[in-house]
Amino acid sequence: MTMREYETMYILSPELSDDETNQTNQRLDDVLEREGANVLRRISMGKRKLAYEIKKQPKGIYFLLNYLAKPEVIKELERNLKSSESKSLIRTRRLSQRGCRKISEGDNIDHKRTTKGRSKAGRRNDPADGNSDHG
Repeated sequence: MTMREYETMYILSPELSDDETNQTNQRLDDVLEREGANVLRRISMGKRKLAYEIKKQPKGIYFLLNYLAKPEVIKELERNLKSSESKSLIRTRRLSQRGCRKISEGDNIDHKRTTKGRSKAGRRNDPADGNSDHG
């Protein structure tokens, strides 16, 4: 099975000391290493105000973790985070290359309207779509 790139954002309790925060991050690294994943980067976004209180806490310590892993690794990583008393919130998403393309200066970009925003009648009578009622 191929490895894919994932991004996990997790928020730790603001009451944790630096040592406790480092221990949690090291435990996550150990889980990923044991499962054969490769950590690409971890960004500490610092202590920030939450959109809403979690466990009666108005702030949290935000981390963003990017890594290459097999899909089954996600469950193990999240299980380890959930078992910790220090966590507040966990969100993981798979990063996809599909639909993205590199645009260089000078590329010809087609700005035509798509049929998504048109009414049904507008699409039916538009000869450019090949859906014309006229033949």
